[in-house]
Amino acid sequence: MRHRVVACGAGVLAVGIVAACGLDEGGLPGDAGPDVVTIEAGTDVTTSDVSSDAPGDVVADQVADGPMDAGSDVDAQTACEAVCKSPATCIGGTCTFDCSATSTCLNTNIACPGTVPCNVICGTGSCGGTINCGQASTCNVDCKGISACSKNITCAGSACTIQCGTGSCLGDIHCTATSECDVACSGIGACAKTVQCAAATCNVGCTANNTCAGDITCAPASQTCSVLCGGIAACAGKVTSGATTSTLCCDGTSACIGAVTCGKTSCNAACLGVSSCTGGVTCNATTCVRDASTCP
Repeated sequence: MRHRVVACGAGVLAVGIVAACGLDEGGLPGDAGPDVVTIEAGTDVTTSDVSSDAPGDVVADQVADGPMDAGSDVDAQTACEAVCKSPATCIGGTCTFDCSATSTCLNTNIACPGTVPCNVICGTGSCGGTINCGQASTCNVDCKGISACSKNITCAGSACTIQCGTGSCLGDIHCTATSECDVACSGIGACAKTVQCAAATCNVGCTANNTCAGDITCAPASQTCSVLCGGIAACAGKVTSGATTSTLCCDGTSACIGAVTCGKTSCNAACLGVSSCTGGVTCNATTCVRDASTCP
């Protein structure tokens, strides 16, 4: 039922019986009865509609205004269950390989299914085979357990995150995600071999001592490439970027002892650590700088 509030100037005004406004006692047209709303004198009132929903209207409003993503969550879980098979399980629409317990998944090559997100969790001494996340829509590979992920890791989809703990990620890392690839080698001796990135945005962090022993490469297809060699003796191999914009920071003592090379539009190669960049720096970009302020 709807009641109309009408302003008639100073004095007491009512909806339903408002003789002062020249309306008859039958109320406003369309009103079922003389429901009265009294408004004190001196109150500014504007014409508006006051709604009183019937029970059916309330239910309809709740349905219309309710969460719109519930169905999406169900659809995501259903899509995941259609392709995600044992030993993986679907958690919130993400195909999850849980190898977080010590020394698990030792003789298994992990292959994420296509079209759905994938999460691989590897604990201490776990994940002894290859990890192939090249078909997933997005991917997270967690190798933060000590000596986890001993073989190659391949990652694609729209975005990929790879995290490597102490003595972990001992094989090659290859990321071709379309949007962004983040490789964090944060444990001592992590990322023992090559790191290759062809995503639009490549972020490689070699922040612990003796990390990233192999070559690091950002492909010419990449728009931005950021490499941080912050640990002692980090980035012992060559650091090469063909990305449009490159920021290569050799912060650690004796970091970047291999050749550092960058090209295309802009390159910032900053050698901040003691005895860093002993392999030399070659900039073939249109703009070459060595600005430490842009380094983390």
